[in-house]
Amino acid sequence: MRPDVRFGQRASGSCSVPLNSIVVDSQPLKTQHFQQWATHKKSDPKACALEAKLSGIKLDQPLAANAESRFTSDVPFTVCGRARKDGKREHVDGSAMLLASDAQGRPKTVRVRAQIVKFDREAYEIGPAFTEGWLAKVQSLSSIVAHEGRVELSLFATAKQP
Repeated sequence: MRPDVRFGQRASGSCSVPLNSIVVDSQPLKTQHFQQWATHKKSDPKACALEAKLSGIKLDQPLAANAESRFTSDVPFTVCGRARKDGKREHVDGSAMLLASDAQGRPKTVRVRAQIVKFDREAYEIGPAFTEGWLAKVQSLSSIVAHEGRVELSLFATAKQP
């Protein structure tokens, strides 16, 4: 994960999560299908990422050590470099907390927990209909991975002061 976050009363930055670190419903088969569909079986999942651009996300209170700050925002995401076909953003709800540290001179760490409640994988052209090969055709007959679902994000970011 490569987060780059600036914080204060608002948060801005970017975050990139390698596709091979995303797990679908704690099931290896669903995870494998999602990776094949996201890459269209044309690249290695390690080379593909889920990325978000954060811009001026308002926190309900400034970040402070061991105090939770809530946020809600519409955030642009890309999957393997593809934005949503309809140009919309994902609605994200979550919290951020500055973790206390005794170390002098070390960058501050922020814990972020967030969720996208209605993530539509087909809006990013993720699915058997967008993937070549006989296996994708067989997969299209089954609903092993839902068209819409919840994405839960849990990450630690090194924060930069504004």
